[in-house]
Amino acid sequence: MARFDELIEETKNEIRVLLRNHDIRPSYMTYDQLRDVQSEICRMVRIRDPEKFFRTFQKV
Repeated sequence: MARFDELIEETKNEIRVLLRNHDIRPSYMTYDQLRDVQSEICRMVRIRDPEKFFRTFQKV
């Protein structure tokens, strides 16, 4: 689980940077999409069970 926590923190940090700096955000990413991913990550951390976690957006 330690690796999971590290990946979650790295991802959260990357999303924060992209949300704050729209100049470096790729054109295919919108602010709302990033906020949705951020909320999914928070939900994933709370649930922490692959059998119970179902993402609300489609896999890309």
